[in-house]
Amino acid sequence: MGIQWRAAGAERLIPLERFARLSHLSRVRLYSLQKADGPGRWERPDDRLGIVSLPDRDGSGEDESFADTAAIIQGMDLIVACNPVVGHIAGAMGRPVFLTLPWLGDWRRMRLPDRTPRYPVTRLLRMTRWSDSDRVMARVAAEIAAALARRAAGVS
Repeated sequence: MGIQWRAAGAERLIPLERFARLSHLSRVRLYSLQKADGPGRWERPDDRLGIVSLPDRDGSGEDESFADTAAIIQGMDLIVACNPVVGHIAGAMGRPVFLTLPWLGDWRRMRLPDRTPRYPVTRLLRMTRWSDSDRVMARVAAEIAAALARRAAGVS
């Protein structure tokens, strides 16, 4: 599972410790999709969560496109992100996405409760108040755990 926890703006942040619920699920391995904001501005995930940091994501390379992100996303079963850019890339590629959204609505997300017509495999999970990432990530973890249980039981 690919994860991305920080984007531009304070309201677009999932503190890394919120991924602990996901990191403890059996048959789940977390891979960082986080790109550095520039050389020297790299936040490495804490080893205790078991998040795999992939090479060449530290902002020191020449290529600042998202081609490398797309290549990583292609190999993931699911993406959990707070950055709409990562959500758009994954959604356009047809990869399942849980996109967490800030509490303040955005006209581009329309009024659909948890879906977007652009990307049928994208789930939108809105915070109910400012910086409510704990509740949103609890929902993400519960939905993933339920999907894993259904898969283990042979139910689609």
